Amino acid sequence: NATKYIRKSLGLKNLPIIAMTANAMASDRDACLAAGMNDHIGKPFDLKSLILVIRKYSGKTDVPATVSHITPCLLSAELKNVAATAGIDVDSALNRLGGDVKLYQKMLSLLSDDLANFPTQLETLLTEGDFMSASRLLHTIKGLAAQLGATELSLSAGQGEKLFSQSAVPTPDTINQLLSEMRSKVSVIRSGLMVLTPMLSDNNATTVAVAAFDIQSIELE
Repeated sequence: NATKYIRKSLGLKNLPIIAMTANAMASDRDACLAAGMNDHIGKPFDLKSLILVIRKYSGKTDVPATVSHITPCLLSAELKNVAATAGIDVDSALNRLGGDVKLYQKMLSLLSDDLANFPTQLETLLTEGDFMSASRLLHTIKGLAAQLGATELSLSAGQGEKLFSQSAVPTPDTINQLLSEMRSKVSVIRSGLMVLTPMLSDNNATTVAVAAFDIQSIELE
């Protein structure tokens, strides 16, 4: 019904609608298609695949042959150690972003900003007993963290999302345990990002030259 309403309200009967969610299971894709959406993109997503899907439904299927797969940049051992200590898998995240270090650096900065208020927001919602909103907030963090390689945070947020989406009311001990875990993981990640983000700039200057992922060459006209 939602997809029909969107198309009708915009006056575009054949408007393509693509769902992007932090759920990547086949059942999630099937549910979106059954609801009338044209396609589904689960997080974490691959940047090149995302652009290709957008072009597909915009009629821009003639992707230039010059678009190439990027060889992952060579990251320093020091940078990888800092990332690992913060619970971040830099290699997999960069692979999904086509090896674009500058884009990854920018997204990490945005993640740090989002995480700054996340524990307080979550605690406020749980104190008010608004478990549905808490579940949605955790769902958002789950997707962002997964996309940028913060796998442990993503998994913990996913567990919390399931917990608060159930009909049974969690016990105070369960809630306090989750809040403590979220605060701890967020603190570690944000501390790590303060060191990791500037290191990516330094590392970018010494990476092996590879074919550039030219988004301009495939962006919508």
